[in-house]
Amino acid sequence: MTVQSFKRKAGFCLIGIFILLVSCSESQTTDANESYARWSGKKATSDLKIHHGQYSQTGGLFKEHTLFLELEPTDEWRDEFFKENELIADDESWSVPEDAPAWFNPDKNCKRWKSPQPFAESLYLQDPATGVMFIYEVQ
Repeated sequence: MTVQSFKRKAGFCLIGIFILLVSCSESQTTDANESYARWSGKKATSDLKIHHGQYSQTGGLFKEHTLFLELEPTDEWRDEFFKENELIADDESWSVPEDAPAWFNPDKNCKRWKSPQPFAESLYLQDPATGVMFIYEVQ
């Protein structure tokens, strides 16, 4: 192996390590609107008031995320969200996740919705009195 060949291989290895490290970095925000945008892939529209948010995404290949969101949607937005995500009403008991931010404090009278996916850890809650929704999603 020549010195030039060795340098070329070492250079490729360093570039590969750099790309791996950059792609594995975690992304986080506690800005409500930014949390919504990172989660949904778009900015909130006028039919949606985002009160609080916290979003984190792991680096690496699978880009798993955790979202805490408090929002006030219109009935139309909520109905479309439930339909698009195939959420179904759920009467099971629920509790606030241990790692929830202080503002994530839904009333115990909130109606729970869930994904039909068998291993979904997410919570979709709506306060029937105010219409405010709390979303906890792990994917």
